[in-house]
Amino acid sequence: DAIAGHASHRAGGTQEADKSPRAAQLREDRKKITIFDFKPLKIIGKGAFGEVRLCKWNKSNDPVAVKKLKKSEMIFKNKVMQSREERN
Repeated sequence: DAIAGHASHRAGGTQEADKSPRAAQLREDRKKITIFDFKPLKIIGKGAFGEVRLCKWNKSNDPVAVKKLKKSEMIFKNKVMQSREERN
């Protein structure tokens, strides 16, 4: 019974931790970012495979640059590896 009581205590503690503001923030940070997380403002550059837009990030209202690439064009011209290197 002591072991069972210990296990249920741990389970209860875990549930409490999951409700903490820190746990909620960590869950939010793990969400995938999508194009819908940004509000486009204007185009600030164009290139062979796409464009760069000035956007506002909906979560914080911070200005960010978002590069929009034409994947089909990059594959056709075999430039996928170049774009991955540029990302890093």
